[in-house]
Amino acid sequence: MLRLFFLTLFLLTSCDVPEAPKEYKPAPPKVHVQTVNDELPWQPPMLRPQFKQSDFSGLPAFMKPRPSVYSKRMWKIITRIIDEIIQIRRHLHQTPELAHREVKTARYVMEQLKSMGLLPRGPVGLT
Repeated sequence: MLRLFFLTLFLLTSCDVPEAPKEYKPAPPKVHVQTVNDELPWQPPMLRPQFKQSDFSGLPAFMKPRPSVYSKRMWKIITRIIDEIIQIRRHLHQTPELAHREVKTARYVMEQLKSMGLLPRGPVGLT
């Protein structure tokens, strides 16, 4: 019995006292400030100075991006109606809907197509 007492006493006195736990300090939340500069001139990616053809050296020739008459014509149309495209995108993002229940989105797209002179078929929504 005396041995057990001394063994317990030895074990208790030989152990180091653990350090106090360090206080947890959460990191301050990161604030991402998004800046939009609408005054910058819009350029298609292939005409930007930082666009490098060498970035696509591993692709087959038919997959490499290349400017063509059609892409230049397309970018001219896009730059002409860019404000309208931005307005449509903002409207769609301001009215989110559940997947496969996009009734308002489908109705809005149908109205846009009708205003362009197209005749979309319906009913739409609940895709």
